[in-house]
Amino acid sequence: MPPTSLKQWQNSVPVADQKQALSYDNLRDQFVGSAPDVSMMVLLSGDGLTLAAYGLDADSADHIAAACSGLQSLGTALSVSVSGGGVQYHNITLVTGHLVIVGCGDRSVLITLIRGDGRISSSIRETVRIARGFAPQMASDPRASDETAQ
Repeated sequence: MPPTSLKQWQNSVPVADQKQALSYDNLRDQFVGSAPDVSMMVLLSGDGLTLAAYGLDADSADHIAAACSGLQSLGTALSVSVSGGGVQYHNITLVTGHLVIVGCGDRSVLITLIRGDGRISSSIRETVRIARGFAPQMASDPRASDETAQ
């Protein structure tokens, strides 16, 4: 039987740096305490690579990363076009819940899946609050140009 709580999930993305791995687990644990309706989370680097994923396998996380990275970029471009001052978060309303995409640091994006409708407002507020709180340690540096050319 699969885990029923986000706390029971392990990061499905290999992380070489143990300090980073602990930071990602700490980020996950913040949701367990503050927004228990969050059943999945993915952390992306600024260039759309999956840094951490809880509640789904690595392949599914990569698929979500690609789609949500594009949505984040689109939202930013639209905000600039209408002098919107930036994007606070995206909320995609699904039949079974809400997918929330929020910037987490200068070059990272946090994606959460909130199941059900019961506490959607508080769960979105907590997602934004947690992303802002973790922004300093979750910001990712741009990759070197020789890494992107591979």
